[in-house]
Amino acid sequence: MVPDASERLKYIYIGLGLIAVGSGGIKPVVSSHLGDQFGAKNQHKLRHMFHIFYLVVNLGSLVSTLLIPFVREVWGTGVAFAIPGVLMFIATFIFWMGRNTYVHKPAEPGGLIAALDVLIGTCLLTPIFVFLLWHDGSWLGTKGGIALGGFLVGISLHMFRQERTRAPNLLTVFLYALRTRLHPEGLRRPPVENQDHMTVAQKRVINNWFLGAAARTYGTGKALDLIALWKVASVLIFMAVFWGLFEQHSSTWIAQATQMDLQLGIGAIRLTPDQLPALNPALVVILMLVAEPFYKMLEERNMRVTPLRRMLMGMIFTALAYVSIGIAQLRIEAEGVGLVSWTWQICPYVLITIGEVFVSVTGLEYAYTQAPKHLKATVMGMWKLTIAFGSKLVILVLDVGFEKRSTFFFFFAGLMLFTAVLFMFRTQQQDATTINQAD
Repeated sequence: MVPDASERLKYIYIGLGLIAVGSGGIKPVVSSHLGDQFGAKNQHKLRHMFHIFYLVVNLGSLVSTLLIPFVREVWGTGVAFAIPGVLMFIATFIFWMGRNTYVHKPAEPGGLIAALDVLIGTCLLTPIFVFLLWHDGSWLGTKGGIALGGFLVGISLHMFRQERTRAPNLLTVFLYALRTRLHPEGLRRPPVENQDHMTVAQKRVINNWFLGAAARTYGTGKALDLIALWKVASVLIFMAVFWGLFEQHSSTWIAQATQMDLQLGIGAIRLTPDQLPALNPALVVILMLVAEPFYKMLEERNMRVTPLRRMLMGMIFTALAYVSIGIAQLRIEAEGVGLVSWTWQICPYVLITIGEVFVSVTGLEYAYTQAPKHLKATVMGMWKLTIAFGSKLVILVLDVGFEKRSTFFFFFAGLMLFTAVLFMFRTQQQDATTINQAD
């Protein structure tokens, strides 16, 4: 019995939900797990391994982008969905078989307190989840009620946690610092201890205008973690705009491809619009093989290309990609639907893939090395969260509406350049140094 449309839609949502849960459990952890395999002796190989990791990811993307549309046309949607599922099961089994060969860094704290910290963080982020997932409705109605309710549950769970243990978490330190600033006379502020044995960073946080009292009460470790987390977050938030542009190669760029001449030029072979995104992983594979020797060549010539500079270069290339895709759209608007060759998308794909290599691969390295050692997966989760913010940005811009799609593309080109300028000013004085990387 074939289910009707509403029944099929229900299964689609169930599948998407399972993918979201699985992806949320894998993506923030897999790259930090990779980084955990490297210590002080082989830390210099970390950048190279992140390049290999990203190369393998894109090899899988390339094969699936080319293969799955073909399988769908020949054997149907069911087989097309089944193949990735079976391969994922096989990959999971192989990963499980190697569980005893990996370096495992246990969570601190563990047990019930760790579970509470996860629940607290999830509840406190409810307003962000509502903003990202709930597009319609007023914040004064159900939407706002769920956001506020989740946040208050998070605060209540935090209070329960503090009754169970004296071990502070980041929220404990932040709230103490906030209370001290709001009521400086209401709390006893510990005296400044002997600072002769402290590092420069510890001395700075002990005397910090906001975190000083908390650092003297709970120790400098958590306070320094908060500062590091803020520095990383204030850099990564700019990546939301990049992701908003990049992810459109699988949406608005495909929509543009439907208006193009997709004849391959070899016999009667004709591409489908959803096969053109295969250009991206194919180009990533090529560029990743070139990138590492390119960086080494620059270093041998004493040209310092820090992760932040690479990310800035990537943002500029991404803006140029949107100028290029906008020009292609202008030709479609001038010549008509089906008359402009798909080859006009090659240049935009080359430019945005160069941008991806500079931003995404470098961002993984930057996020891992700059995260405090007990917050690696958290920072990787923040990196993934910027992708969601980028998608939300596109939705909000689409609501504004543009008479011509070319204007839409040029708007994003300008937005990316503006963001690149802000990013340059934000990171001008910040050196990418490794925080608590070697154990």
